[in-house]
Amino acid sequence: MLNKIPLKIHCWGGLGSQLYAWALFEDLIKNMPSKKFVLVFHTSGVTERVNNLGFLRQKIDIREVRDFKENVNLVNATSSVQFNSLANIKSIILQLIKVISLKLRFLESANSELEKRRIRFWTLQLRGHYSNTGIKAETLLLMEKRARECGQSWLVSEISKVGNYVDSLTGSHIRLGDLITLESKTPLDIPRVTNQLFSYVGDGVCKILLASDTLEIAKSIISNILPKCKIEEIDCDPWSTIKKLTTVNNFVGTNSKISVWIAILLLHRNKFANVSLPHEVLHHMESNLVRRSDYPNLIIY
Repeated sequence: MLNKIPLKIHCWGGLGSQLYAWALFEDLIKNMPSKKFVLVFHTSGVTERVNNLGFLRQKIDIREVRDFKENVNLVNATSSVQFNSLANIKSIILQLIKVISLKLRFLESANSELEKRRIRFWTLQLRGHYSNTGIKAETLLLMEKRARECGQSWLVSEISKVGNYVDSLTGSHIRLGDLITLESKTPLDIPRVTNQLFSYVGDGVCKILLASDTLEIAKSIISNILPKCKIEEIDCDPWSTIKKLTTVNNFVGTNSKISVWIAILLLHRNKFANVSLPHEVLHHMESNLVRRSDYPNLIIY
């Protein structure tokens, strides 16, 4: 009877975060085949998020919660004391409910393999980022199979099969975007990125596939450092961005889950692919790849 009550996997964030939720979904449905699961996508975040996995509705239950709100001051001067008191009481009650739910395992976060093992058949909600769990080859194959069943091309281009890489091609995903304006976050030091690109291309003539949420700024910076390189801009949706950047053999990523997923897919297809990622995402890679020592050309800069 409890298996008929669906377990809701809540998801916040862009495509990178959504892929972690989807990978968790595939792992759980494989291990608990009689259990019902629902992917719950939330639009809330620093900016309004877009559901990039809508095509999965053909095969699985996906629900959308439109909970994004602009930063609006909802408290006026005359009622601020009363409002704050009610908010504090509500917060205490919610925290108490959360503690009880966690204790009874009705609610779990599943942010790591250890937390994932806490999930039981009576668990009702998963609310986390799920990004420090292992991403196995079997999981990627299940995701690929489901994508194709839904009429969606997979994230890895056919050219990126082992032994069929374009050896001279280098790609980079540079995230700046909201990191430039958010006080709580700092954009990655660009010279660190360009140094890694230089280690792959040197000072000769070459081609670089470049994707960025601030494409013109990123292109200008790289052109100044590597003037002989021809930069091919990737200006498309996140799904297509990942697919195009899995055609390279040399990849330089930044502090972004999109970069992490490109690295995961490249290294699962060819463990000798040259991949450079910043130390800010080391904790993800060590968890996602299970055994980092299996990938000799993975550089953490």
